[in-house]
Formats: sequence, C-alpha cells, structure tokens
Amino acid sequence: MQVAASGGANAITELSVTAIGNGKVQIRVPRQTGEKAFIFESSADSNTWVEFASSTETKVTLSNQTPGSTVYIRYYAISKTGKSAYSQVKSAIAL
Repeated sequence: MQVAASGGANAITELSVTAIGNGKVQIRVPRQTGEKAFIFESSADSNTWVEFASSTETKVTLSNQTPGSTVYIRYYAISKTGKSAYSQVKSAIAL
C-alpha cells in the first residue's frame, strides 16, 4: 500500500525492537518534528516486506510470531511533505 509519494528525508535510525514474550515483538520509534504517522513493515528474511501497521503512535506491537523465529522490522514516517526514507532494519528473536 503506497501512502504518499517518496520524499527526500534522511534515513531514520532510532528504531527499537524488543521481543516481549508470547510471540510478540514491541517496536518503538522517536517522533521527529513534523511526523504525523508511521508505517511499519516486517520480514522473515529481510528481503520480502509486509506492512503490518500504520499508526500515529510511536509504539506498536507485532503479534503471532513463532517463538524462536527471527523477525526483521523497518518503518518510515509520513509528514505533510511526504514519505521519509526507510529506517535501518533491526531484528529480534521472538520469545
């Protein structure tokens, strides 16, 4: 799903990914000035990405992950000027 046209912003690097148990992974991002929403994507192999959340909140939870599996996470922000660059990819092993 494309939400906005690509913008020229720098990559966001402050992504935090933490396995919290019961197949859940918590994702936190900082809000930069002007950011209105965030689009979160996950991957099992860091090559094929699936959007799992769009939110105005800076904390989301990815559920239903198989314990012991690695999940990769990235996101981008949406502002009135468009879409930011993707964040760096971070991973966690689901518990």
